[in-house]
Amino acid sequence: MALKVLKLDKRKNERRLVGVYVPIWMHEYLTLYALANGVTKSDIVLQILEVWTGKKQESIPIDDLIKGVVHRLNAQWCEERLSDPPVTFDDYKIAVNSELIERGLRVSHIKAIIKALKR
Repeated sequence: MALKVLKLDKRKNERRLVGVYVPIWMHEYLTLYALANGVTKSDIVLQILEVWTGKKQESIPIDDLIKGVVHRLNAQWCEERLSDPPVTFDDYKIAVNSELIERGLRVSHIKAIIKALKR
């Protein structure tokens, strides 16, 4: 087993993994920066995302994001109901519900989205 000398313990209960692929040069720079400064790459990315989400939350409230998701799902439903074989609206809602759960959304947001779907 390899000894992790520079590992920092940053386990938190209220966090979720957000994965992203970056170019090799960026990965190397982030890794070197993190090691040189005794921080994790997650700390660096989290700091950037906190600034980004803070700015976005000021201009785009969660209700507007939910409406945007519903709009996309309703457009998708128009295509799905004409597919061969046709998909029932109830089956579509079940599939949407499963995908939203898998993506880690909270139950209240999922319920709001499902409730707003239109036949």
